[in-house]
Amino acid sequence: MMDQPRYLRPISVGRSRAALLRILTAIFLFGLSANLYSQIPITASTDHVDPDGFALHIASEKTSQVEKLEAEVKLLRARIGEENYAKNADGGEDAKAATIPAVTGQGGGVCSLMSHPAPAASSLWNNHLADIHRSIRHPEDGRYAYHDLTASLLHFLTPIRLQKSISAPPVNYAHVGRVLDVAYKRYWYIRENTQGDMAFKTINDAKAPPPVNILVMGGSVTLGVLCMDNPITGTDLSYTRRRCAWPVRLEAFINRAVKADVVRVQTITMGGTNTESGIKIWKYGLQSDDYPHPDVLINAYSTNDVHVNSVAAAEAKNQSLNDALWDLTQQFIRTAKAGCKPPLLVYFDDYIGNERNEILETTQLSQTIHHLSHYYGTMAVSYANAVRDLVYRGTEEEWFSPHAWYKGRAKKWTRQIHPGMSFHFSAAIVIAYNFLQLASTYCSLHSSQLYGKLDEAQQLQEVSEANWDYGYDSVNGLPGLRNGPVPKGPRPKIDALPPWLDRELTLETITARWNEDAVKTRHVPDQSKCDVKRPCVFSFVSGITPDIGDPKGLTARLEPYLAYNQGWEAQAHNGFKNGWVPTGGLGSKFTLQLKQLRQPVKVLTFMVMKSYGEKWQGSKIRINASFRVDSNSLYAPLAAPMDIKGEHGKKTSETYNHELDVTGTPTGVVPGGDLKIDVKLVGGTTAKIMGLAFCDNV
Repeated sequence: MMDQPRYLRPISVGRSRAALLRILTAIFLFGLSANLYSQIPITASTDHVDPDGFALHIASEKTSQVEKLEAEVKLLRARIGEENYAKNADGGEDAKAATIPAVTGQGGGVCSLMSHPAPAASSLWNNHLADIHRSIRHPEDGRYAYHDLTASLLHFLTPIRLQKSISAPPVNYAHVGRVLDVAYKRYWYIRENTQGDMAFKTINDAKAPPPVNILVMGGSVTLGVLCMDNPITGTDLSYTRRRCAWPVRLEAFINRAVKADVVRVQTITMGGTNTESGIKIWKYGLQSDDYPHPDVLINAYSTNDVHVNSVAAAEAKNQSLNDALWDLTQQFIRTAKAGCKPPLLVYFDDYIGNERNEILETTQLSQTIHHLSHYYGTMAVSYANAVRDLVYRGTEEEWFSPHAWYKGRAKKWTRQIHPGMSFHFSAAIVIAYNFLQLASTYCSLHSSQLYGKLDEAQQLQEVSEANWDYGYDSVNGLPGLRNGPVPKGPRPKIDALPPWLDRELTLETITARWNEDAVKTRHVPDQSKCDVKRPCVFSFVSGITPDIGDPKGLTARLEPYLAYNQGWEAQAHNGFKNGWVPTGGLGSKFTLQLKQLRQPVKVLTFMVMKSYGEKWQGSKIRINASFRVDSNSLYAPLAAPMDIKGEHGKKTSETYNHELDVTGTPTGVVPGGDLKIDVKLVGGTTAKIMGLAFCDNV
């Protein structure tokens, strides 16, 4: 008799159902399944409920244990397909590939492990709180010193409250399905290629499918400034800021719950940056070279988007902060959703205050994110909405809001935007719940509701009422149409961004504008043939990743390209705002040389700090850019010299982006040639370059 694949072998009678419960908790606390076929809850029923809470259909109370196990195997065979089971029962490599069901809403994959109709996220959450409490523990908190604090936070963060955090669900659930599929394939591979059943699993195998890559972009809150502050005293735990912050906790929570490293969360976080910086980072591919293209992108700049620096920047452009927030949020969404393999975009709103004191003003960003996320069909999660009433009821609380608003014995009202550790616990919980909500909703959908019946040709042409049936499908109890499509219904969906939303866009013009923009903003139809490449031949933004987070790292980044340097070096201010600084006085100069370019360059971006005070008086740098087509040619200027001042009238230190378009030259900056950048201090005594990007997209 052939050996059965491990996922079809009889389930041990003594196996702990509590362990199974823990696995099911994660049914994708970013889209992940329970413990696959060997540990599937078969059919939900009220006939029998085991002590740990799993509902297991039993035909008769008198059925023998053997008969029950045989019934389970029969159902499992039906789910994966009897033909595949018989053909691939030897468990070879082809068998593993053949029997992984596709992720298709109600049909298979992760969703095949859930009862139908799919349980609500609130039900899953409430029924698995013990496992959630265990899984949210920080990986370095071996004694679970924050056991009581975590339990107390979960007590307040009930599904009723967590539902309030769902600001906008994504429109494209087919995209959700693609992310689920990435997670499911890795989970399956790890479980099939490691030993044991229930222990946490990782795998170092080049053949293993990749994890779900989540990239989080944010400022000092997301970086973890003041994260170690907490209401629990006497603990001897000490994390770095990054290790304490919620992105690390989110990754650990998901993977611990699922017992496999199926999610990887990476961060681009730097104090003082906001969504404007995020646009440049994404547009120019400024993330570290070892960061893969993300499946999920989380914008967590919300607190910095209402920072005093953002207010000052808006005023400098003669804009109100609200108008500036609208434009920045919209530009970020459009930039992230354009081009090759756009990630599942999530906006995370964590801003409670007190950068601005007026309640209506503190909610303006939430409203902007909400409106634009619905307009563009992207996902938005609002931690602020979930806890706002708890904060307002007693603003002295320190669990959910930035602490130290009241300072000293006099309780003087003080500006503080950085929350403590409780927030970082709570943020991970809120985002995980929203991911669970995605999975639950996705698994309740029929495949026709995910993908529809439109082919690529229909998406790009005018479709008459006579030859389009609106994608109608008689599923889930809907009847067939008696007389065919009803006239004067909606037009086919266009897989392209809607037009820019401003005060000039009207009901009369929006349809024509959308059709006109469709060719420019349409997504690539076959993402498998889409090649993601970094758009820049050279780039850095100081402090966004650990490898250039200090002067030593920044120096190492620049040295391979430094053809000449007299008087410039990397410096940080009190451990922050690491930048490239002239220390040799007026006339300090350096030259960057990039030889045999691998791709064209269209724009040079210089991110330069402006500051105030005597030290910065008269600060000015001059930039000359030149190019030669080969080593036998002479360098020719690409543009007139560009002067950038380092002093401004505001009592803040801010980073501004300055762009030099180099497309207007006779030869352009083409592959194979050499690019040279000369920078010289021509005014004052100091300056600070915070980032550079030489890229092929304008």
